Amino acid sequence: MAPRLSVVIPSRDCLAYLPDAIASIRAQEQPGGPIAPGSIEIVVVDDGSTDGTGDWLKAQAAHDPLLTALVHAPAGVGAARNAGIAAARAEIIAFLDADDQYLPDALSDRLVLMEQRPAIILSFAAPLMMIENLSGAVLAARNWLDRELVAQIIMIAVAAAAILVGLPYGMVGVATGMVIALLYMSIHMFWLAKLSLNARWADLARAFMPAVLLNTALLAALWLAEHIIPPSIRSVDALYVLLMAIVGGLVYALCFLYLPIPALATETTRWKVKLKLAKAIA
Repeated sequence: MAPRLSVVIPSRDCLAYLPDAIASIRAQEQPGGPIAPGSIEIVVVDDGSTDGTGDWLKAQAAHDPLLTALVHAPAGVGAARNAGIAAARAEIIAFLDADDQYLPDALSDRLVLMEQRPAIILSFAAPLMMIENLSGAVLAARNWLDRELVAQIIMIAVAAAAILVGLPYGMVGVATGMVIALLYMSIHMFWLAKLSLNARWADLARAFMPAVLLNTALLAALWLAEHIIPPSIRSVDALYVLLMAIVGGLVYALCFLYLPIPALATETTRWKVKLKLAKAIA
């Protein structure tokens, strides 16, 4: 079974530091953590050391199946890294200098971010789908479903082509292909809706401004909360999610009630009266 991650270390006359560098990598593996024990392969390339690095590495590799020792004639750090890359078995490769050490959770943080990248990319699909759905409702009301069908057929072709191109890049490539297809579809559908209503492209920007304003304030509040919440709470998933939901809900409600957004003025007034924050206008 291939390791989840390979770390390549080029080394030349760094035997005094190499054990600590390797230990900092092994410390990234924690039972129950993002990186389980036995998930990291370490590839150390000895670039012609004269301090006994090669012999020490061979002795360590003899009882550590996830430590690969390559002993080469001196060829430079670039060649040593390339040799390590060629020998690495994992799809994801990281690098560490022999006289350096990883901070705790350095690799797990990066690995989690990389594995979440497809989800991050797909998050851009939400506003595109909203544009597409609302535009589709307009076309249905205007009896333009025949034109919508043409747009959907083209989107299927675009999605198939984009995903096919993205496949060699894994889930990130597939997610990117899907977002590209949705981008095309949302633009095409809005263009059709615009034609049916004789509207302008500027109308789309104006329609989105209240949502952009509200979500900018929400994002800023959640970012601030993320940096204020102590680690003891962040480590308890249910409590962390509950607290962030409360912060987000309060900020969103305050923005809705007090930001001067003309498009929401009627609803804002109605809710202020309902919550007894304002008097009803006779």
